[in-house]
Amino acid sequence: MTLARSKNMKQCKVCGKEWPEAMKHCPNDGTKLDQPDADSFLGKTIADKYHILSVIGEGSTGTVYKAERAVIGDLVAVKALRPELTPNPSSVERFKREAQAAGRIRHPNAISIYDFGMVDNIAYLVMELLSGRTLREVLKAERQLDIRRSAALMTQICGAVQRAHRSGVIHRDLKPENIMLEEFEGLGETVKVIDFSLAKLKITGNLLQTLTEEGKVAGTPYYMSPEQWLDKPLDPRSDVYSLGVMLFEILTGKVPFDADSIMRLAKKHVQQEPPDPRSFRQDLPEAVAMVILKSLSKKPEKRQQTALELARELKLAVGLQDSDEINRKLQLSIPNKPQTTGNVVINTRPPNCNVYLNHHYAGTTNDAGTITLQDIPTGWYHILVTRIGYKDWESKIQISGSVSLEAELELQPL
Repeated sequence: MTLARSKNMKQCKVCGKEWPEAMKHCPNDGTKLDQPDADSFLGKTIADKYHILSVIGEGSTGTVYKAERAVIGDLVAVKALRPELTPNPSSVERFKREAQAAGRIRHPNAISIYDFGMVDNIAYLVMELLSGRTLREVLKAERQLDIRRSAALMTQICGAVQRAHRSGVIHRDLKPENIMLEEFEGLGETVKVIDFSLAKLKITGNLLQTLTEEGKVAGTPYYMSPEQWLDKPLDPRSDVYSLGVMLFEILTGKVPFDADSIMRLAKKHVQQEPPDPRSFRQDLPEAVAMVILKSLSKKPEKRQQTALELARELKLAVGLQDSDEINRKLQLSIPNKPQTTGNVVINTRPPNCNVYLNHHYAGTTNDAGTITLQDIPTGWYHILVTRIGYKDWESKIQISGSVSLEAELELQPL
């Protein structure tokens, strides 16, 4: 089987790059370019389960097809990946691990992955079939979005990303092309974040080398964090930076950094301070601009420490919630709704852990591993503490109005 490729293009069997049909040899390695093959997925049944009906579209990672599940009879999307994403056994294993991790993400704003596998050395994913528009398509049509609408959309995006982080998945490739907007009856505009399972395959040294060789700037590089450009280990705060770039673009119609070459763009992301978004949109509140600029900090420790923290700060800046919302939610979770409140000090090892009370996000411990929660309604709480790379810590605690509670927690590495 071969992947569908652009019309009137030939693909080099050695380097995988596509060239115009008129060319006879690959400029990179001199390999003879054969005539493009017809799409052999169409009309076939993959793994005796998925009957391919039509092509939905093509992207940088492969071709997406509409398919019918043989047993259930419903429609799904099948994404056949380009061979260069899985060129050897180790990359195939990485794809499988990423697909398994992405398949465990359960969130209304994250695309559902049903299955994955290999057919004739081509990796494929079976996913929820979406019919909406990408955020990129929306931005092309509208340029910049209403402030409150932007906050509502970013809150949904951050929710899906936060759930992925709790599942041990860092997206690595958050951009408008990977955000789908669906319209569901009774729910209005609903976000679906896609490509959780592919990002680690795409953001590799090979991709950056290809981009550098071509000297072109498109898509992914505009949203990469400084630590991605420097090839440093990544944690969820890298995704926070990418979310900040998207938020900047959604509200202003421009990305914070632009350049005519990949190396100049990299230098700006790593060294140059971002412009104030208010210079592109005068009606943007100062509080919103400060949230954006914080998310674009060069040092991860100066950004919002979680996607949920970014969402909460944005909602506060826009006025979609007040600062007492977490306490109202906690009061509603306690049957007798007490009037008294208490404080709790939580110390974690390691630091920068996410803390949840009765399944509501309460905050993140600082670089010293400490967080102080004040004016919490008294009563018994389920407490959950999480951090990427560590086992979740959970228990029950009682918050009393008479004394402050101090808890010392230590998470165990996975």
